[in-house]
Amino acid sequence: MRDESKLTVALDRRRCVGLVAGIAAWAACPALAAAPAFDRVAAQGRYRAWFSAFQDDHRLDAGSSARSVVPDSRASVLLATLATEPQARRLFLALLRDAVVAGDGGRFPEPDPAYAATPVRAWYVHVDGGGQLESYFNDAARFRPYHLPPTGVLARDAYPFLLFEDAPGPLRFAGVSREFWGMIDYLGNLPYA
Repeated sequence: MRDESKLTVALDRRRCVGLVAGIAAWAACPALAAAPAFDRVAAQGRYRAWFSAFQDDHRLDAGSSARSVVPDSRASVLLATLATEPQARRLFLALLRDAVVAGDGGRFPEPDPAYAATPVRAWYVHVDGGGQLESYFNDAARFRPYHLPPTGVLARDAYPFLLFEDAPGPLRFAGVSREFWGMIDYLGNLPYA
């Protein structure tokens, strides 16, 4: 009986040593290490600087500006469309103005080769909408469920996001998600008294 106990203890010690060595190796591997923390304050500062530049050099009816918008991107196509739709344009600007950076969705895997030349990153944004968006966010058909995904994780049907060029320096707008655009559709269809 004693020999079996000694053998069990020895095996348990080996497993613990192996487990500790495995955890240490995992932690030392950069590919397996956790994503760096997302600095929301710095990101919000970059977003506000972008929005100011966007308003200054791109009034939605003057054409695309390479300073704040990625040329030949989903954003440039969207902005050309919005120039002909005043109500959607006003809602779009209001939502951008009120947006607060909430998180990083990581690199956006662009499915369309026409837009794939410029790597873009998804930034989750919170938009209050004056309380009018609560039922939109609680709609189980749109969000499954509405939640902010972890840093670096791109999740559809979870949270609205905007796309920006994945590069250091000033942000350049590259597109909107269907989750963000859905807010414009939703608000545009609300009955006003």
